[in-house]
Amino acid sequence: MADQPTSQHPQWLLDLDAEIAAEDREDARAEEERLRLGLPEPERDVRTFEGWAGTAVTPRD
Repeated sequence: MADQPTSQHPQWLLDLDAEIAAEDREDARAEEERLRLGLPEPERDVRTFEGWAGTAVTPRD
């Protein structure tokens, strides 16, 4: 009965959790496939936004 909504876990929150878990599984599957094929890590598209928390985000190398 884990699928039944409760006052602590409304249905929309359970649905969101399930969707995030499914996306995480798909990302992990794609990463495992990339590693299995010996492909390089994809280029990261990192964007910076000035002024957020007083800093900018910089790419990791």
